[in-house]
Amino acid sequence: MTAASDPNTNTITVRSHDQCAGKPTRLYAPLARETLLSGQAAPVDIYARVSHESLRLMFPANTAITEEARDEIQRSDLGDCLYVRLEERGRLIEHQLKILPGVLADQSIPIDAKCHLIQTVTSSLSRKVLDDPTAPNIRRYRHSISQMVDLTLSQPAALRGLLGLTHHDYYTYTHSVNVGMYAFALAMQHFGKHSQHDLREVAVGFFLHDIGKCRVAPEIINKNGPLSDTEWTEIRRHPDHGLDLLRKEKELTEQTEIVVGQHHERPNGTGYPGGLRGGAIHTYARICCIADVFDALTTR
Repeated sequence: MTAASDPNTNTITVRSHDQCAGKPTRLYAPLARETLLSGQAAPVDIYARVSHESLRLMFPANTAITEEARDEIQRSDLGDCLYVRLEERGRLIEHQLKILPGVLADQSIPIDAKCHLIQTVTSSLSRKVLDDPTAPNIRRYRHSISQMVDLTLSQPAALRGLLGLTHHDYYTYTHSVNVGMYAFALAMQHFGKHSQHDLREVAVGFFLHDIGKCRVAPEIINKNGPLSDTEWTEIRRHPDHGLDLLRKEKELTEQTEIVVGQHHERPNGTGYPGGLRGGAIHTYARICCIADVFDALTTR
């Protein structure tokens, strides 16, 4: 099989050497090696990229992964990722969601494996929410964020592990997860682990801060170059879009309303949408703003 990467979709395209003429190529999505857990059996085939131009089947669907096989993968030079067929990624995410509570509760599983799994699930749900921002999808995303917060509160080392897994390429869904993690870490530092603030709900607000961008035209979001005045006007509507959407889906909490509505306000009054000044801007929104700018400056 020959393989070609597409950085714009974070997938690779594969064509078999012996495939029939006219047969479509397949798209494959990356899978972090650390999410493979001994004794678990994924419901989909898992492939490895054995060279620049080829993939091979490593683990057939519903085949339990032995500890020896997992260790061999970790020691190999197969690259950072394994792959699954793009059309089967949804089935894999459903499987990961199902096993996640048990993985997080299992004291024998290393913290880095837990961090990789919950980060993978949260990133996938972030993409799902931006593609289809319905109440059920938002609730599943909210639940995964709460699980992530609970993991860091019970095992502080997880916070460093999760911060080390932030995405380096900028997409709206990866940006949302990065900002959520950075902002939550700042909130932990500022408020303390045992503060009176509801850190779970505050974190949900951080991860959902840009949900309104799903109502902005993709050609504006993905434009490679300066925005026109008209396009900037549209971009600046995304906080209000986010509030309207969450209110419609009955998922707007006090903390989320603050973060989504104020994360682009600036102390000198030049922000949007309300032009708030100084102390009128809530601390939650200030924290999110710092994380938002930091991620924009440090991703490709």
